[in-house]
Amino acid sequence: MTSFMLGVLGNIVANVAFWGLLGFLFWAVSRASQARFLRFLAMGDSSRITVMLSNLWQADASERPIGFTISKHELHAAQAISSFLGKAPGQLPDIVRGLVDQLWLRRRLECVVDVSLPQLESAEPTDCTVVIGGAARNSHRRHFVTKNVPAAMLENELEIGRRVRSDEVRRVIINRANGDHQIVQSEQGIAVVEKVFVPGRRYAVFFCHGARADGSWVAAEYLVRNWRNLEREFRNEPFVVCLSFPRSDEFIEEYVEPSILARVRP
Repeated sequence: MTSFMLGVLGNIVANVAFWGLLGFLFWAVSRASQARFLRFLAMGDSSRITVMLSNLWQADASERPIGFTISKHELHAAQAISSFLGKAPGQLPDIVRGLVDQLWLRRRLECVVDVSLPQLESAEPTDCTVVIGGAARNSHRRHFVTKNVPAAMLENELEIGRRVRSDEVRRVIINRANGDHQIVQSEQGIAVVEKVFVPGRRYAVFFCHGARADGSWVAAEYLVRNWRNLEREFRNEPFVVCLSFPRSDEFIEEYVEPSILARVRP
């Protein structure tokens, strides 16, 4: 009887020790992954991320003094970012997913999705911001472009959808820190992911944009799916990634991993 009880007690102690060690290991993995993720986003002590969408509303086509209209594909982009931020950023077995999620909840990130005003006088980020869409329809990006904050611009970006058709856009112009201009060109659909730091601000701003809304969606999905590789290559520095994806007359409805045209530090 005594030997039986000792055997049961030994099994209990062994199981407690095993699960305790397993929990500690996955806690350590999740903490390291969380630290990398927050460093990549340049969150500082903030827990809020703003996703700023383009506004397709046009004053000359409406009787209202101001309005808000968003595209389906930019909404997909916002949903991808919001969904991703609600999960622990790690590839962990399902058996410990609940444990890691509980640890991650100690610093739950708040994702706020907003639509840019038709006209914007200033845009001073107070937290990490992801700007979806190009300067022609997103007044936040247009503001940053006028301040020469982004290094990369699509050719004729301010005129896309007005004097320039989206299918005519073939190039990205990257302004390098040494004063050189790098031209990236593709006959396919083209999209850009860029990380910048606004002078005088400690938070990062990410730009995800293409000539059309589906290109902006591709850029946002690429950022979500490949942040680990980007963090490993660029750490906490600004970067520009130019992407190409199959071009068609119809907007794409399923994400296809794009080809990389360029990955540079501006």
